[in-house]
Amino acid sequence: MSASLLARFFLVCLSLPWMIFAAVADDREGDKEKAISLVEEAARFHQQHGLERTLTEVNNPKGAFVKGPVYIFAYDLSGTNVAHPVNPKLVGKNMMDMPDANGKLFRREIINLAKGNGSGWVDYMYRNPDNGQIEPKSTYIKRSGDLVFCAGIAVGVAKAEKRIANAVASQIRIEPTRSLSSSLADWQPYQIYLLAVMIASIVPVAFMLLLRQMRASEFIQSISGVEPAVISSVGLLFGLFSAFLANDIFNRNELAQSAVLQEAEAVRSMARLTSGLEIGEAQLMHRALEEHIQTAINDEWQRMTLGGMSSDSPAKIGAIMAAIVTFEVGKREGPEFQSRLIQTFSQIRDNWRTRTRIAQERKFTIKWYGLLLFGILAQIAIGVVHISRPRPLMVAQLIFGVAFAVLCAILFVNQFPFSHLAPISSLPLQTALDGM
Repeated sequence: MSASLLARFFLVCLSLPWMIFAAVADDREGDKEKAISLVEEAARFHQQHGLERTLTEVNNPKGAFVKGPVYIFAYDLSGTNVAHPVNPKLVGKNMMDMPDANGKLFRREIINLAKGNGSGWVDYMYRNPDNGQIEPKSTYIKRSGDLVFCAGIAVGVAKAEKRIANAVASQIRIEPTRSLSSSLADWQPYQIYLLAVMIASIVPVAFMLLLRQMRASEFIQSISGVEPAVISSVGLLFGLFSAFLANDIFNRNELAQSAVLQEAEAVRSMARLTSGLEIGEAQLMHRALEEHIQTAINDEWQRMTLGGMSSDSPAKIGAIMAAIVTFEVGKREGPEFQSRLIQTFSQIRDNWRTRTRIAQERKFTIKWYGLLLFGILAQIAIGVVHISRPRPLMVAQLIFGVAFAVLCAILFVNQFPFSHLAPISSLPLQTALDGM
């Protein structure tokens, strides 16, 4: 990398926070003003032209109330959507108890705000139709008679990303490469185990070399009377740390296994619940469930072995919720059935979050380092007790070293429940898919 390119790189690094702030702030403030202006204009139009003409205009995808990504949609005071220029399938549906991707009943908040203050902002999460990702969104609302006019805007970070990336690329003009820290991060899980093996092998060798050099020295003679009870005390602490660490690891594995089983069961429950719906609705839900499971098995599981997740999974989860929103079951089956659908969806989403969160937890706790420390101390204690007897020292160190390496290997394999060597597999999800 040339000096000028390096200088530009550091300049971009220093200015990047300000670039992000400016890009996000510009988009956010501009869209906020546009949303407020559009809602105020819709309220005035309603007061001047009445209900029927207003709903006709708002429902027009090429009408005056669609300004690019910002547009007006409307509810009545019961939470029923009465106008939507982008998704007309929502018109006539009561949305009051439909949550966002995080389970927030934001439409109920919209109606309560309209009945209270009459206007204001409501924040929630939504599925971006352009990229399928779950993203934050804010909606400005205003009540006009029995209508509540709304205009939503993206938070701004996602919109600014492309502008920021282009700005950085224009400054340094290099192709993105995998960073050194990212490459080293892939090896981080193995560092602990390699260190444990080194401890198990190097400490005994160090003691043998020490004995060879100092066999007849006064130092050896001075410490040769250390009681074997020292080994017991240090070994007890080593055992406690081993038990604490093993308990943490196996509890996480049980949680991960439970999450996979419960996710698979929730998928089966959702398939059973929707199998009796109209053909089009049942097919829509089954397709959304199949795509979610196929993504988990064919793409996400491999990524989870490396501590990641599929970038497509949030969109697939969002598609399940979107399928529920499009159903007419709220009118046909009643709110109780719809509530069961939402509850089952929440189980799928929450267990998916649990297993991906556990897969991404690849940092070792202080207990791992405590285990290594007491492993060293235990070997030192063995060496000190047997320091005047080289052959028993060598045998004791060898036995402990092998046991220490085996213990660390068992804990290490189970540290990552979704790795190739771990017992947790995607079979429950595959079984759920086969049974649909």
